[in-house]
Amino acid sequence: TRKESSAASDVYKRQAFKYEVKSKDGNEQITPMNVWIASMEAVQDSENTESKLEVGPTPNTGKFEEWDKHSGDVIKKGKTAKGIITYELDNDKQVTLKATKGTEGKKLGSKKIDVSKLKTVDYSAVEDITNN
Repeated sequence: TRKESSAASDVYKRQAFKYEVKSKDGNEQITPMNVWIASMEAVQDSENTESKLEVGPTPNTGKFEEWDKHSGDVIKKGKTAKGIITYELDNDKQVTLKATKGTEGKKLGSKKIDVSKLKTVDYSAVEDITNN
């Protein structure tokens, strides 16, 4: 399950993805972050190219703590854990999220995300911590 949201700071616009990962076999390599890094890629159109987006600072406190808390933990067989990751946007054009089957690279699918239609929030970690 992937939920998209957008967060903006004073300088940068970022795209945050909250997601859940289920472990079928309890493999010690299965953590939410490992699965995302091995199988997901975010790209954005620019004038002449499709640019791979860089991972940016990801909120891990306050209302986002539950999404980050176990992102590096091994998931038990048959169980699910949450994760969150943020990308630095290059512009206001659509983002394409591409999924592949782990290190094999077999294409599983993609989703185009219209950045202009996402909810935009001004996020401050200090305010998030103090208000929660």
